[in-house]
Amino acid sequence: MALIACRCPHCGGEVNMDENLESGFCVYCGNKVLNDKVSKVKVSVDRSSEVKNSLALAKSYIYDKDLYTAQTLLNKVMAIDSTNSDVWYMDALLDAKNRKRDLERAKQYKSLGIFTYNDYVEYKSLVFSERGKVAYLILFTFGFMGIFATIPIMIIFGLYWLTPVVAAAVAIIGLIIFFVLRKGKNPTIDPALAEAHSAAKGHLGLDDENDGRL
Repeated sequence: MALIACRCPHCGGEVNMDENLESGFCVYCGNKVLNDKVSKVKVSVDRSSEVKNSLALAKSYIYDKDLYTAQTLLNKVMAIDSTNSDVWYMDALLDAKNRKRDLERAKQYKSLGIFTYNDYVEYKSLVFSERGKVAYLILFTFGFMGIFATIPIMIIFGLYWLTPVVAAAVAIIGLIIFFVLRKGKNPTIDPALAEAHSAAKGHLGLDDENDGRL
């Protein structure tokens, strides 16, 4: 064991310590003394394959219209590496509130080739269509509630014209949403996505029965 002399920064005393130790204590004042000669080795873990596989899997879940699982996978990827444009384009697709910010941020980074701006444009109609279906159901739920709510008002005040007016309004809005949704079509999925989907499942330890519903 070789000893080296270190100078205490607190009292100026000379402290002898093992050259392999990162720190010791001053025998004069008791304060901690650092050994600046010990090299600090940082070990970095390459998780690029995990990032790419998880992004590919999230992309396939968007195609399957499972937006919740896609967002969960994306959040995990962003916690590992958010210095690529793919995560921000995908987040812009899934997070409407921060879409403008995400699109601007995506321009600052290079792409991994998993989810590009073209994918964002192509998949946008699918995501909007899926969320439009939810709005469609909510509209009709409240529409029917509104129709039933007008019945006692109609009877009490003799406003018999209210029911057909509400019913007609709900029907017209429903038809508009229906035809808008029909115009949206599923994006043409790239041939490599099925292979990437299987590779991502294998990497994450998933199978067809337990397909990553997190």
